[in-house]
Amino acid sequence: PPVLAGALAREHRGKEGSFVLEMPSETNDTGFAMTSSFSTMLLAVLLAFRPELVAGTGALVAAARTIAGLEARIASLAEGTERVVYLGSGALQGLARESALKLLELTAGGVVSFFDTPLGFRHGPKAVAGAHTLVVVYGSADPYTARYDADILRELRADGAVRVVSVGGEADDERSFPLDDLAGLDDALRSVALVGFAQLLALATSVAHGCTPDNPFPGGTVNRVVQGVTIHDHREGAARP
Repeated sequence: PPVLAGALAREHRGKEGSFVLEMPSETNDTGFAMTSSFSTMLLAVLLAFRPELVAGTGALVAAARTIAGLEARIASLAEGTERVVYLGSGALQGLARESALKLLELTAGGVVSFFDTPLGFRHGPKAVAGAHTLVVVYGSADPYTARYDADILRELRADGAVRVVSVGGEADDERSFPLDDLAGLDDALRSVALVGFAQLLALATSVAHGCTPDNPFPGGTVNRVVQGVTIHDHREGAARP
């Protein structure tokens, strides 16, 4: 059955002021990190609110295939990695956050992950970078913002203390993943393809650390779908002095 054939969809379908967007059945994946769910919902929301972006979906398909073909190379980054930092600006900061979350989930916290912007990382947060740290810099399509991406890449490589790779930016050295298919797409749309890099790296790192990716928390301390959350009546809270 369709994923949104549930109570919430039935309640709001056709209701004034409601917008129900049905996802394909494949969106309801069974993996713990729900990677298909995230990718599909992200693309669906972008196209719903910015329909002009549909012109770039062909490039997304090509980029996704390119990333899939790089799986072995991406997996090699997991070797010896105990900490991963994802950096991105604007829409790519949101991608960096999602990337860090997926890695943290699939390794059951065994690999510490962190996210920031290239500028924000250059001072105190940079202290997390060590010999077993991998830094992933998501390259912005905006020429001005890309200058700051290039700055942090040069700075970290000059330090020599960490491994750092550029994903989606210019091919500045052999460690880069330039992904030329994404040329001309803005950062919001690019993130739909770039998250595939993070998902493959999280999967490989999970396996490398002896986790079971489909169930990294066999004891149930963290669940695939959040449980035990109480939705408090906001009107009740607003009435308090």
